[in-house]
Amino acid sequence: MKKILAGIVLATSLLLGQSEARLNINDKTLEIAADAYMNYFYDLDNRSRYYFGANFIKSENEDNEKTSLIGINFKVLSEVSSHKQLLLGIGIKTVLIDNGIDEDFLTIPLGLHLVYNITKHFSVDTSLYYGPKVLSFSDAKRYVAYDLNLNYEVVNNGFVYFGGRNLATQYKKIENIKFDKSLYAGFKFKF
Repeated sequence: MKKILAGIVLATSLLLGQSEARLNINDKTLEIAADAYMNYFYDLDNRSRYYFGANFIKSENEDNEKTSLIGINFKVLSEVSSHKQLLLGIGIKTVLIDNGIDEDFLTIPLGLHLVYNITKHFSVDTSLYYGPKVLSFSDAKRYVAYDLNLNYEVVNNGFVYFGGRNLATQYKKIENIKFDKSLYAGFKFKF
């Protein structure tokens, strides 16, 4: 099912303009993600950029236990009027995590996004998502995730990026579990 979901989102992303597909790795984690630009399909306000996306993260901890995350998200980004190179946004996502334990983890965190285009070819982006107890279901109690990426365009619409992320989960019966805290490198393609 995970492969089918990732394939559908990636294929959809390839057919749309302003969309992007991302892949990042390190020695213990793989992430595949795609965001489809929705403004072309709906009569939306062109001052804002609307995206529908999905991601899949596969990780391995120090004890070689495998964990996985599937996320589906919706976000909107807008330019700050006084700083055209700065985009701010909000988002919501659904996150399902398999930590290899008998507890189910489902949450719907809310997020903030920031993109700063330093030059034509170099940008920084970050996001923060928080899912408190009221937005967490099954055995989930809390979810916190943040990331920071440095992007450099090496070819037209092809980027290499370096970043870091911290994904922390808390279950009702189990205290905090660090799903992933790592640095990574990856490729990003815009279509």
